Amino acid sequence: MTEGEGFESGVLLHPGYTLYEFDLTNGNIVSTKGLLQKDFSQLELGSADSLVGIRYNGPTQQYELRRISIATGASTLLKRFTFGYPGAYGDYSTLLVNTATQRAYAVSEPVYEMDSGVLLHPGNTLYEFDLTNGNIVRSVAVLRMRNGTSPSPFR
Repeated sequence: MTEGEGFESGVLLHPGYTLYEFDLTNGNIVSTKGLLQKDFSQLELGSADSLVGIRYNGPTQQYELRRISIATGASTLLKRFTFGYPGAYGDYSTLLVNTATQRAYAVSEPVYEMDSGVLLHPGNTLYEFDLTNGNIVRSVAVLRMRNGTSPSPFR
């Protein structure tokens, strides 16, 4: 989720890295929490009391799958990983969570070498994560449509 955008669960990430919880029946703010880990580009509901997010850790040059407590704003590392090529910057375009199965899904974007911009990995890979332990269950190539979108098997 980008800063300043909301989503269906009624949680909003403010540019000040404050987690806002809203009552969706009347729009009132229920609570606010400062996030201890910052720079999540997207958050999804992981369970009744937590969110799930992916953030890039520059010093380790890896992504981190994290569970964020709605009560405290603290995050727990589930898994460090790379999108297709270690030590290179890639990104993901989608993060979806199935709370019933405790699985998260992310689709990778192309991976480029940091300094030269050389394409290292074409991306378009679907990653499935087990949210009970953070492990990558599988990764598979996905189709890319002509307009640049991917078909979604999740909706």
